[in-house]
Amino acid sequence: MKIYELTYIIPSDIDAAESEAVIQKIEPFIQENEGSILKREGPISKVLAYPIESKGSGFFYILEFQMDPEKISALKEKIEKEPKIIRHMLLSKKPGRKIKENKRKSKFAVGLETQKSIVLGEDEFSFVSPFASKSENTPAEEKKEDIPAEKKPDGEKQEKVELKDIEKKLDELLNE
Repeated sequence: MKIYELTYIIPSDIDAAESEAVIQKIEPFIQENEGSILKREGPISKVLAYPIESKGSGFFYILEFQMDPEKISALKEKIEKEPKIIRHMLLSKKPGRKIKENKRKSKFAVGLETQKSIVLGEDEFSFVSPFASKSENTPAEEKKEDIPAEKKPDGEKQEKVELKDIEKKLDELLNE
C-alpha cells in the first residue's frame, strides 16, 4: 500500500452541511476500498490566486491516506464526478529520507550555539540568537574586527568617476 495526499477545494459559497456531505462521500470511499486515513486537515479558508469556475475563494481540505495503487483510479473518477469539488490534486508521497547534516559550517551557523535568557516577572524565556558571535563583543567592536581598514600609499587618491566619463569611454570603445 502506498501513501497518498489528496488536496481538494470546495467553493466558499457552499454551506457547511453541503461541504460535510462532500467529505462524507470521499472518506468512506477510501475506507471501503481497504484504505486508511492517516491525517486530515481542513477546512482552510483561502482566497484563490485566480478565479476557478468564477469562484474567488474556497475551502481547502487535505487528506493523507494509504491505499492500494490499483484502486486509486476509482477514487480519481469519484472526485472528478463530484460537482462541488472545483479543483483537486492527488499526490503519491514517497517515504521520508534522513537529511545528511552538512559537514561544513556556514557563516550563519557561527552564533547558533549562543543562548540568552530573559526573565520577565516569574516567567523565564530563553532564545538562541542566530546573529550572536561566539565571543560576546559589542556591535561596535565586531565592526572593527570584521572590516579591515584600507591603507593607500601616500600621494595616491581615489578619483571619482562620473557617469558622463563612463559614457564617453564606452562610446569610444564601441566606435573602434
